[in-house]
Amino acid sequence: MPLFPISGGDIFGDSADLCFLLSPLILTVSSLGRSLGARMALRLRGEAWWLRKMMGGTVYDLPLGIYGGEKNRKRAETEAKRRARELKDGHTSKKLLGKLGLTPAAPKAAAPTLADWWKTYLDTYTPAKAANTQAHDRFAKVVYCGMQIGESTLGAMGLDEIKQADCLKVLQLRRALKAANPKRKTPTLVSEGTVQRDRRLLQAIFERAVENDHIAKNPWKGVDAKPGATRSHRLLTPEDEGKPLGAFSSAVKDAVGRMVSTHPRYTRFIRFMLETGLRIDELLNDQFKDNGAYIHVRGKFAKERDVVLTKKARKTLDEQWADMGDTQSPRPKGSRPWWQHESRFAQVMTKGCERAGILHLSPHDLRHTFGHRFLVKGVTSTCSPRSSATPVSG
Repeated sequence: MPLFPISGGDIFGDSADLCFLLSPLILTVSSLGRSLGARMALRLRGEAWWLRKMMGGTVYDLPLGIYGGEKNRKRAETEAKRRARELKDGHTSKKLLGKLGLTPAAPKAAAPTLADWWKTYLDTYTPAKAANTQAHDRFAKVVYCGMQIGESTLGAMGLDEIKQADCLKVLQLRRALKAANPKRKTPTLVSEGTVQRDRRLLQAIFERAVENDHIAKNPWKGVDAKPGATRSHRLLTPEDEGKPLGAFSSAVKDAVGRMVSTHPRYTRFIRFMLETGLRIDELLNDQFKDNGAYIHVRGKFAKERDVVLTKKARKTLDEQWADMGDTQSPRPKGSRPWWQHESRFAQVMTKGCERAGILHLSPHDLRHTFGHRFLVKGVTSTCSPRSSATPVSG
């Protein structure tokens, strides 16, 4: 309950005790006065009971939370005694700490706003991530901190002010936005995969805030992914492997009626990913190095590893190195084997799966397919794509 300090000198003069006894607003009940002490009294304001007490030269009014006037006097007296003991114990503890040279714990500082904490997260935690992920974290800050929540923006709200309902709302707002890639001729709504990637990022940002004692609870806890096909279902089976590859090579009519087919580089991309189990950012970043029998890549959290190439992977990579591109997408000088933007591969995969009539697969699902096939063959988890070197598989 709140305490309301009142200046004793201006109102009560030099003798606050005397003013308490003479004030017409104070109930002068002798038995209550003896039990509560000379420096406190019981007051009735309207139908509510209050306790007035002086501590350290300051007068405080404390609401007792008891109403009903005179008929509840006994309850008010009992509650006043209990509150008086609590106040006395607290005041005594404070004086004892002072004698011991100790000070009470300072009030906890206000939690930072989401925008301020996100900036700290970018400076502290993001540098360990891959370059593409760093760019995504910075872009997501602009998108989410500017979202309107009531009369404020999400970025201007304190971390402790953001509730689970706000988390669900910003995800719905994100689903309604168009993809931000300026090179797209026909902008479309962001994919659910992008929304879920943002959700995981926000969960991580708030979890770091919990670890740093800025908030006690992560509001994103319990905000789960939308139900759908699980990762265990999103695998490219050997029986279906030829379907997207065939869909890529077969010609279809475009928007103006021309018969076109997908460039062979995307077919090589699928084959290479299935043979190596790379993450797409490992394939597309500048740290990719072809060393003949193996490749050297830098992946998640800047971890570097060597991946041994199978005969099929080596042949596919040689064919891709020989690809100089075309008039629409020529190979840049000194580029990696595949130089297109990451979103282009995801778009091609989506279209290819639709035309092939199979479940939607992302480029990362090819990595999971690679790991699944290894486990089916009886290879231990230490030889999975997560290990420092991927063994030859035939």
